[in-house]
Amino acid sequence: MTPGEEELTITRQVVRAGFSEAAVLVIGGVILGGIGGLWGVAAGGSIADIAADAAKPYLAMVVLLPALLVLLNFTPPKLAYFETLARALTVGGIAGGIGGVIAALGYFVPAANLPIILGGKNASDMYDALRGEVGFVRVLIVVIVSLVAGLAAGALTHYRVAAYQRMQQR
Repeated sequence: MTPGEEELTITRQVVRAGFSEAAVLVIGGVILGGIGGLWGVAAGGSIADIAADAAKPYLAMVVLLPALLVLLNFTPPKLAYFETLARALTVGGIAGGIGGVIAALGYFVPAANLPIILGGKNASDMYDALRGEVGFVRVLIVVIVSLVAGLAAGALTHYRVAAYQRMQQR
């Protein structure tokens, strides 16, 4: 294997690692959306009331997604992914950016569908009410915080791995 082919293989693995971390964020967003949807169904009332209750846990993702990123990078799966800052930022950027976007939007699936299925509410009205309650600004906040947390987690993991490798060389 030539050095170029080896670097391409490592790059593919780094991108895969980023998408694996992103998938964990998506699962976190969907679970939180399920909690919001059940909360809305339990509270009951009109579609607007259910949407207001279902949207309440949304901003918890501002804490949940960065916490998941820190936990995922606490013990990195392969040190090679974090040997260079560029690789570490790639993993963190993919995880935080793509995972944050899909998690932020994935929240809506169970948060809107559980009241539709369990509460017998009109689907289009429920989706419109929930989107109105959450709003674009909250989605943007979750995505930006997730991206910044992903980049920070990647960079911090890189510096931790570099310090560990320096200790091993002594």
